[in-house]
Amino acid sequence: MVLLAELNLAWIGATPGVKIDMEAKIASFEVPALGVNSQLQLGAMNTIGIHNYHNAAVAALSVVGLNVGLDIEDIGPSIEKLRAPPLRMQIVCKDIHGVTWVDDSKATNVEATYAGLMGLKRQKSLILLGGLAKVTIKCLS
Repeated sequence: MVLLAELNLAWIGATPGVKIDMEAKIASFEVPALGVNSQLQLGAMNTIGIHNYHNAAVAALSVVGLNVGLDIEDIGPSIEKLRAPPLRMQIVCKDIHGVTWVDDSKATNVEATYAGLMGLKRQKSLILLGGLAKVTIKCLS
């Protein structure tokens, strides 16, 4: 039986937890029970999309919250190694005209595509989409 006192709980978006400054690309962590009050630079990530910054910050908070002996400072150098999974908001290239070509052909639903596209605001982009919907629509004839 696991006692509540043995669990390390992590809150997202409130103190204790993680807050992300998207302008500066910095995640701030606060977990008073563990004495954690630090920041993680997210700017070196080789991914696009606000959702990817949130995913990285929540993953880092989860690791710190588990209290397995890793600090935010230990996680920082690995940020630049993060890559989007193949065909999911994956940068194909940035051409000489400043257009970012992005492959999101494995988007699993409209909401996932929307989240990815919102991460491309203020960028000249060409998005490669495709695939089939998860739900089969029967045609009436």
